[in-house]
Amino acid sequence: MLHEEKTARAPSAASRVAPVVSLVIGGLPLIVYPFVFLANVMSLAAEPDPSATRLLRVVSKTFLILSTAYPLVWLGALVFTIVLLSKHDVGRATWAAIVPLPYLVVVAALGWIWSGL
Repeated sequence: MLHEEKTARAPSAASRVAPVVSLVIGGLPLIVYPFVFLANVMSLAAEPDPSATRLLRVVSKTFLILSTAYPLVWLGALVFTIVLLSKHDVGRATWAAIVPLPYLVVVAALGWIWSGL
């Protein structure tokens, strides 16, 4: 019997476009991150408003913590994408590269909710 060996073929350059574009788009907010980090640290260190509702405190702290942690999410997606691309798994690499984008949507939604409270 003949056994065919399945060899992983290197993905084409065109198939790597989606993960790279996703990571670049997800990385754009990192340009302003130093300013966001500074503002978040000051907000987290500030005295809480005694008249604020519990919901407002939860939403604001969650927004501040998630927006501060964003570089870790993006870096994790970058590393995971690189590992998957090195294993020629472009499909899963694309999904890993997209992870920061819904994270940003959640952070933006929390900011929008916070501004309305």
